[in-house]
Amino acid sequence: MLDVYTKIAGNKFNDGDKKLNGDKKRTRGGEELFDTAVMPRADMAKSRQLVRTKSGAEVGINLSRGRTLRHGDILQSDNPKRPPLIIQQSPEKVIVARFLAWDPEDNYDMPHADDYFELCMVIGHVIGNRHRPISINGEEKTVSFPIQDDSELETFEGLFGQAGDDVELSIAREIFVPHAGADVHGHQ
Repeated sequence: MLDVYTKIAGNKFNDGDKKLNGDKKRTRGGEELFDTAVMPRADMAKSRQLVRTKSGAEVGINLSRGRTLRHGDILQSDNPKRPPLIIQQSPEKVIVARFLAWDPEDNYDMPHADDYFELCMVIGHVIGNRHRPISINGEEKTVSFPIQDDSELETFEGLFGQAGDDVELSIAREIFVPHAGADVHGHQ
């Protein structure tokens, strides 16, 4: 009979240390006390699905409608003998747009606040017009968004136009977590 996970008990990165004792894999008699499922972000939006865990087990996930999974979620099974399941999001290709630092030594004038505002608006418009979710890293002054193919880098370089002088684009592979207030699903 298929084991089914129906409840999100917490998140490893928020409150899971109490449940899992950090990142350490604990065992009892050689049996792990939890299992892991690695999933692409698109599959994490599905509330019902079959997944294969790292231990090789095929299990079901059946969450209440509208509930989505997040990287680090800890699921509990209806079967008390089945260990908790940690959801691990798989890395995906993203473009990282890094806002370049304005250094007075570069013979480059410090941008006026209006110029910086305009730069942010142009980049936001270009990415939003392509219906891409974004992730913002204020500390590193970057915005990242998912892509399907490396060729999209050239496309976005062209779309950013003159703003490209103030922004450096690169491709990375990372766990993409959309900004909570900027997750795009389409026109409403």
